[in-house]
Amino acid sequence: MIHAVERTSGNQRRYRAADIEWVRFLLRLREIGMGIAGMRDYARLRARGESTLEERMELLEGLDADIDAQMARLQANQQALHEKIAIYKGQIEHRDSQRTATA
Repeated sequence: MIHAVERTSGNQRRYRAADIEWVRFLLRLREIGMGIAGMRDYARLRARGESTLEERMELLEGLDADIDAQMARLQANQQALHEKIAIYKGQIEHRDSQRTATA
């Protein structure tokens, strides 16, 4: 996925800005759940150049749709948590007010 990087006379790697941006992009793909096989496929498409722009765009659009669906599920789960937290707060307030009234 990452091409060979130039080296100095001291054998240190010399990364270009484009190399660093590519690695950052790969890390983003990984972070959103793309597996290594998918990343390799994307890298192969990228290496083939402009003739694969549509395929790469479609792949990224699919990932974008997956993220939207994941975010909707997370928001629904968060809402359920908020509702449960509100119930517990109400129960705690009721319990504490009962304790105060009998003290």
